[in-house]
Amino acid sequence: MQILLFGKNGQVGKAILPLLQPIGDVVSFGHQELDVADADQLRTVLRMYKPDVVVNASAYTNVDRAEIEKDMAWRVNAEAPGIMMEELNQWQGTLVHISTDYVFDGTKDHPYAEDDLANPINEYGRSKLAGEEQITAKGDRYLILRTGWVYAEDSQNFVTNVFKWATAQDTLRIVDDQIGTPTWATMLAEQIASLLSRRMIPDFIEERWGIYHCSGKGAVSRYALAKKLLCLIPSRIKVKASAVIPAKSSDFPSLASRPRYSALDCTKFEKTFDVSLPTWDLSLSNALEQIRF
Repeated sequence: MQILLFGKNGQVGKAILPLLQPIGDVVSFGHQELDVADADQLRTVLRMYKPDVVVNASAYTNVDRAEIEKDMAWRVNAEAPGIMMEELNQWQGTLVHISTDYVFDGTKDHPYAEDDLANPINEYGRSKLAGEEQITAKGDRYLILRTGWVYAEDSQNFVTNVFKWATAQDTLRIVDDQIGTPTWATMLAEQIASLLSRRMIPDFIEERWGIYHCSGKGAVSRYALAKKLLCLIPSRIKVKASAVIPAKSSDFPSLASRPRYSALDCTKFEKTFDVSLPTWDLSLSNALEQIRF
């Protein structure tokens, strides 16, 4: 099986690359090797390899900057996935595309299901939703996996930032009005690799195309997550922070609005693929054993 991985240097890309290698012949691309915003270059690579599967872990993920660099965000998040699906149709290839909880507006008070109304409130979310729409309009051999609050042990993200702040500040002020589900990149990568390994079973994935939610299970505020992290911090790390104080999003003005609530209901994914996803706190405990500070 020929697999192309786009976004190999991102959090999910780094985690999934070694997991894909036992499954097929993998060719991976980071931004240095391929700018997915360049439509001609992207089409050339796809036609050169004619992959059985494309795993698209590439994305424009700077939520605030997307409000300014709208054209770039849309080319990467919306147009590129559409091109991938359009080209894969020519030889019946499969697209596995990673999307986001930010396609929702955050007005619910319980986890979002796949058929809930998508109504993004920032340009990043709008561009990611447009990418989903491009894919569904141009093909039917796809798995779109929405996830959220992704973190990895060797990248800059909320989880690793909390630890950095804790070693430098006496008190942490963390928003308590943003609620979602932390998702360990390794966990997500393992789920994708498992699905692709089962692709060799006749019609397994072919009968299950569609949009799914795949994240850690449960919901937590960023404030509560930060408090949990401080409780789990390794003893070898010298922590300066002695308190975490709740704050509001309005205390930290930003260019882009964030959903107040964006936890995802992963029931459909679990039932369809007969898996049990770990809770966010279990994954967090496992991840912390590997984080390098």
